[in-house]
Amino acid sequence: MIGAQALGAMPSSLDPTMLMVGFNQTIQLPAAYQAPRARASLDVRWAEEEEFRLEADLRETLWETAARLHADGLEATALDDEVAAAEAALAFGRARYAAGAGTTAPMPRSSSAVPAAAGAGRPVVQRPEAGAVGMGAMTGMGGGQATTGTMTGTGSMPGMGGSTPGMGAMTGMGGAMTGMGAEGLAALLGLQTQVARVQADRAALAATTDGERARLALIVGDDVAGLVAADPSRFVGVPTAPRAQPERTLAATTVRMATADLTIARTARQPTFMVATALRVMPEGMIDGVDAQLGVMFPVWDGAHARIEAEAADVDAASRRADMVGRELDEAIAIARSDEAAAEARATALNTLARPSARAAWSAALAVWGTGSGTTADLVSAWQQDVAVTRDAIAADLAAELARARVARLEGR
Repeated sequence: MIGAQALGAMPSSLDPTMLMVGFNQTIQLPAAYQAPRARASLDVRWAEEEEFRLEADLRETLWETAARLHADGLEATALDDEVAAAEAALAFGRARYAAGAGTTAPMPRSSSAVPAAAGAGRPVVQRPEAGAVGMGAMTGMGGGQATTGTMTGTGSMPGMGGSTPGMGAMTGMGGAMTGMGAEGLAALLGLQTQVARVQADRAALAATTDGERARLALIVGDDVAGLVAADPSRFVGVPTAPRAQPERTLAATTVRMATADLTIARTARQPTFMVATALRVMPEGMIDGVDAQLGVMFPVWDGAHARIEAEAADVDAASRRADMVGRELDEAIAIARSDEAAAEARATALNTLARPSARAAWSAALAVWGTGSGTTADLVSAWQQDVAVTRDAIAADLAAELARARVARLEGR
């Protein structure tokens, strides 16, 4: 502290001017500086808890994306196998309607084994072999001619995981077998249309998978996204929370922060002590003496009471929000557990009941149709049902996995 003091009785006759040199120190009670320090530490704690919450969300996103990519892969494989099986049956059906003399080629194992004939895209017609079992004339197609020969079947039809039972051996069809006419041809074209629709869904699925991978790369980076895309099953079921239920911890920390603000407001009403000392120096340089002061300052008109009331209201609001967060979290956990149970029940029913039944119906329709006694319409219906149930089962498995991820995230495990 440096100042000047004027001596004299009247302002017009100041005699002489004295220089004062000293210091002034304000002293507060310990609570006045401990409360802000505690409040600052709570800010650090809140930032850490928020980081843990974001990490938990990221882990849940990783789990969900890996589950979707895994399901996309299963569905893509299933659709490829279903299309291969349907195309093989479609090629065989076209052969039944083929015009021209000769023997219709045996039903191939996959569409890739069916060579396209020149012209209208009809299958290759072979000449009868010696000793072939005769077939009656196939009528109903304009320009159609009788064919003879032997029809053989596939040992197995491609399916989910390569384990789908197929139609048995197709024996030679003796006797008369007439073409199905316009109705049968329409059904056959319907099968071709459905195959094209499934192929379109397969292309859309590929685009969806690429989108999931791009989104994951934006979140976790290209390196981690590449690992997930290479083997999604490794990242299904990863722990979702480094700490249990970060939402509860954040809400509790918010209450503590509001309480610390209230403590700071209350400490503002505490008295402040002041200690001051000064050395008096005359203009001639002579030391005239030393002054010492000791004082106590009380806040009177600084609005401390209003700040205390406002901070107390904030504490009450933060406590209510924390209680609400706890109740909402409990409710969300209960709903997520219910959704998980429902999804798992649906997935179990589809995989253990509906899917085997649909696959058996598709295999039976293939076998019956291969003997010449079935209709293409029945074949189309069975194949559509098999495709639909297969996709529903994969979607149900995905829904169950996503529900498990949600429950794990909410429960903090």
